[in-house]
Amino acid sequence: MRVASADNCIPRRAVYYLDNISIFFRSVKLQVDKDDYHPFFPICTQLCPLLLEICEAAAGDYSISEHACRGLRHIFRCLGPTALVFLEPVTIKIYTMYQKTGYSCYMYMASILTDQFGEHPEFRSGLQQLFNAMVPISFQELEKKNFSDDCSETLDDLFRFVYRYFVCFPDAFASVHLQEVMIKLVIATSNINMDVSFRSMCVFVRTLFEFVSNGRDGKEFKERKEEDVKIINAYVMKFGFELVFTLLKAAIMHIEHSISEAVGEVLYVIAQYNHDIFVSWLKRSIQCFANENAEMTEHLEDIGTELAHW
Repeated sequence: MRVASADNCIPRRAVYYLDNISIFFRSVKLQVDKDDYHPFFPICTQLCPLLLEICEAAAGDYSISEHACRGLRHIFRCLGPTALVFLEPVTIKIYTMYQKTGYSCYMYMASILTDQFGEHPEFRSGLQQLFNAMVPISFQELEKKNFSDDCSETLDDLFRFVYRYFVCFPDAFASVHLQEVMIKLVIATSNINMDVSFRSMCVFVRTLFEFVSNGRDGKEFKERKEEDVKIINAYVMKFGFELVFTLLKAAIMHIEHSISEAVGEVLYVIAQYNHDIFVSWLKRSIQCFANENAEMTEHLEDIGTELAHW
């Protein structure tokens, strides 16, 4: 079977060859100091352009595009800082291809690059531009699908991207007007009974509260300025009740055990952030849920009574 593209055809078996590239570079355990010569650099100067060409040629096939991105990811991880020379052409290509196809594998690739190279000051501006360019495309893709179950993969990769961007650039994230949109995405993800995207969302929400926490978790952020803490703190205070209610409702309504587990992890972090405020959000959430579910009112009121003595 062959996959048609605009100018040529790519054999379906290309997936197996691309897998071999990924497997090889994923398996390599080679420690090379930052300024030392990497023995795989010469072959990668040929492989990276080839994989980018495959992305272009396979614009009509998600599977081949995803496998090409996977190969690039493992090459970057293998080369480490040596791969910096490939960063600019790769970021340009993944933005172009994401704009053209909407394939979430390009967004995941962008999140990996942000995680790996975000600490390099010379690439900070470029990675921030990439984020600001790709996120609106993600919103468009989600709106096209009306936030249905088909959005699970896009939501998963989007929350991974936003999480990694926030960890690397909390100051830039705090200045971006994403707050209103992100709470809508949290609610949309909570309504989809999909384990992977839900857990990625929970990691992002948990990280927000860890960032503004005065405990050990907050101090682990490398870039944590007081003015950014104030902005993010105002955000979590504004939407805290809505977050708790949404997560609690998801834990009750969904059948996936891992979803309840993820909710428990987030609620624990929120309780550490501010115990009294958390309890008030929890009580209000239970009351709202009881109002929506009359048959459970008595049971939920009992829980509320117990919380009053907590």
